[in-house]
This record gives sequence, structure tokens and C-alpha cells, in this order.
Amino acid sequence: MLRYMILGVAVGIVVVGFAATAQAIPISVPNYSFEIPDVTGDNKAFPGGTNITSWSSSTNASASAHIGCWDSVIPGVTGEQHAMVYIAGSDDGKWIKLTSSSLGTTVSGETYTVSADFASAATSWQSALVELQLWVGGSNVASVAGTQTGTFTTASVDYYSGTAGQDFYVQVLFTGAGGSTNPNKAAVDNVQASVTPEPAAMSLLALGAVGLLARRRRK
Repeated sequence: MLRYMILGVAVGIVVVGFAATAQAIPISVPNYSFEIPDVTGDNKAFPGGTNITSWSSSTNASASAHIGCWDSVIPGVTGEQHAMVYIAGSDDGKWIKLTSSSLGTTVSGETYTVSADFASAATSWQSALVELQLWVGGSNVASVAGTQTGTFTTASVDYYSGTAGQDFYVQVLFTGAGGSTNPNKAAVDNVQASVTPEPAAMSLLALGAVGLLARRRRK
């Protein structure tokens, strides 16, 4: 009997320890700091030019609008470059979307976290409104507005997945602020993603082991 008591206590300690130490596992975000392509000054994706590697962009702006890699204006958080958006003042309220490539598929019972650093471009221009979004299975499931200052500030959002096998990716939405004819600018850098396993799964396995021990004890 003492042996089963000791085993039960040991399993309980494992359960508690796992729940307390579950840690986020990084997910690779291709070209997360916008170092590719390597540019001097800026490299615009709208209205023409080379798109940012591993990212796609789209816009509903009818006037001048572009997004691309920059190595000037604001020091990057990671590396030498960041992504910068420009929306003409005449297109206030219009948007530009910057979308990552697929980051994988979801696992049920896990929590996904995405983060990015945002900054305003220059005090003499408007700061475009920014929103960090996590898309799962073709839907925007979690989002947070980015805060813009003269230096980069981190914004992050979490999402608990209840369904397995859904494709997920990051999207950054930039929107013209409105209220001025000045152009809109905003910068993003250091896009990160991670997943935290669900401790309950391990807890259930451990409790099952306790049940088997008790069953053997009764026999």
C-alpha cells in the first residue's frame, strides 16, 4: 500500500510541476524583421517595386500608397531594417494589409501568441492606425491595436485553439487616420509567434496513471 501511496504522490508532483512550468515554444516567422530584401533607403511594394520576401501586401487605396522595407527614419528593433507603410492624405480611411506566409496548422488545446513592434514615422506626418491580427482557418480570431511613439512599442495578442489542423498566419492592418491632408506613415518590426502547450493534457495522462494504480491495488 505504501508503494502505491508514494507513486500517487510522485505522479501528483509531476502534474503540478508540469502545469507550473509549461513554457511558450517559438514559432518561426519567415523574414520576421524585414531584412530581406536588403535595401538602401527604401524598397516599395506599392504601387510598384519588389514585394517583401515571405510577406504579401494589398490595398484599397486609390491614390499613392506603398509598403516596403526601409533602413532609415526609425532604427529597427532587430537587424537594420523594418517595414514602413505610406498612405496619401487623400486616401484617409483606406487601408494596406501586410500578410505573412503560413505559420503552420493549429493543435487543439494550445494557446498561440503573436507580437510585433510598432512605431510612428515622423511627427510632421500622420501616424497610420495599426492593428496586429492572428488569422486562423481564414478568420481573424484575435487582434490588438498597436501603440505608436517615436520608438518601437510591442503589441501582443493570444488565442486559444479549440480545433486542430487549421492554417494560421499573421496580418498587420494599416489604416489612414483621417482628419488631415498629411500623408500617413507607420512602421512595424520584429513579428514573433509562439505556442504554449495545454498542461491539462499531461495532467489527464498522470491522473489516468493514478487510476490504473488504484485498479491494480483493488485486484
